[in-house]
Amino acid sequence: MEIKMTEFEVKYFNNAHWETIPEKIVMERLLDTFSLVTPVITEMMKGKYAYTPYGIYRMKLNGEEIR
Repeated sequence: MEIKMTEFEVKYFNNAHWETIPEKIVMERLLDTFSLVTPVITEMMKGKYAYTPYGIYRMKLNGEEIR
């Protein structure tokens, strides 16, 4: 069984590049923005981005962007 490690990145609106961000911070921002976070995380696991007032968040598996 292969264990896949998740990693989160954020692109702030005043920045042009992605930055690695701790999972705890991502979860806090999602909770601040969405009333239900499970559907958002499910979509992120499919390669979608989560748009919040703080920035744009994405999930990576084993260091690679999900497509």
